[in-house]
Amino acid sequence: MRIALISVFLLFISFFAQAQEAKFITLDVKDMELGDVLRMVADQSGLNIVASKNVKGLVSINLQDAPVDTALEAILKVNNCGYVKEDNIIQVYTYPELSQKEQFTRLITRVFRLENVKSADLKTAIASLKSARGMIEAESKTNSIVVTDTKEVINSIEGAIKEMDKKLETRVYKLNYAKILETQKSFQSIIPPGEGEVLIDERTNSLVVTASPVLLNKADALINSWDKRIPQVLIEAKILQITLDKNKFLGVDWQYKNPDKHTITIGASSLPTPTGATYIDAFKIGVLGSDDYQVALRALEKSSDVELISNPRIVTLDNTEAKILIGSSEPYEVFHYNQFGNVESKEIKFVEVGIKLIVTPKIAEDGFITIQIHPEISSPRSGTVTNA
Repeated sequence: MRIALISVFLLFISFFAQAQEAKFITLDVKDMELGDVLRMVADQSGLNIVASKNVKGLVSINLQDAPVDTALEAILKVNNCGYVKEDNIIQVYTYPELSQKEQFTRLITRVFRLENVKSADLKTAIASLKSARGMIEAESKTNSIVVTDTKEVINSIEGAIKEMDKKLETRVYKLNYAKILETQKSFQSIIPPGEGEVLIDERTNSLVVTASPVLLNKADALINSWDKRIPQVLIEAKILQITLDKNKFLGVDWQYKNPDKHTITIGASSLPTPTGATYIDAFKIGVLGSDDYQVALRALEKSSDVELISNPRIVTLDNTEAKILIGSSEPYEVFHYNQFGNVESKEIKFVEVGIKLIVTPKIAEDGFITIQIHPEISSPRSGTVTNA
């Protein structure tokens, strides 16, 4: 068997084994060689970094207190490079080298025995973590997961399994205001089937949730947010029918006592009489004393025939549409015809007629209420409508 060897220039940056590893680094460089930047990362983090001879490029970056892993990914990604961890050494390669390395990396097999979750459910949850050459099998009899993959991938899967295979707890949430079915659907989005179980008891309007403590803490927060009393609004309407007449009189009536003192009279006998009028009075001008006039100030506007049709009240929830109908539901027939014009079937439908108010209140946090009102007045009539 012929094995192709790739000559690799190894850049070793060593540190004392007992040195404390830094969690964050700060970098501010411009057009610096990638190898020099990796040396700076190693200096600040205390990591052992080995770079392939093909890892080259220029780096311009400004990082402030960034995690080491995040900084490495940002620095290498722009130069089409990546890294793998083996023990306490970070090995940096170009993307083609990483692909080739993965193809020749020895696969190992690990068995993880589960204590709290089902192996079939966990297999589905961690399937995306394996590499292209890896395999994950679920053993239901022993409730175990068998993973075959590279060492790095298995280490990642092991961490995920430890997080998922935790002791499950069960909590019962009795809902006072929220709807049980809607809450169950919302819970399924935060508690996947492989990580817990959500059961409902419609008789007591309760939820029974089995999941890890972390997920149950999320469930507590959601229940406190959802299961709240929704404010209600009492809406009262007065439906009035008002008929207004046309009696309206505004002005001043100057009544004089002595007509002989008027010096100028402008007659209206030559003017045409307006339609509907029986006469036209004259316009007279004169000079009189204060004792010769009587003044009557008139302001009359008359309305009549006010009838209270209805005084309905309705209670609705915040941001919930409510409808007030002063009328009735009138039936009408709908005929269905075939292509030859013959009646195939008919059905009875109903339409609401009368005075209808559709209201939607919105209550702000300060108690201010805004109401959207859509009024409608209709009446039934006989006729036939044909759908052409």
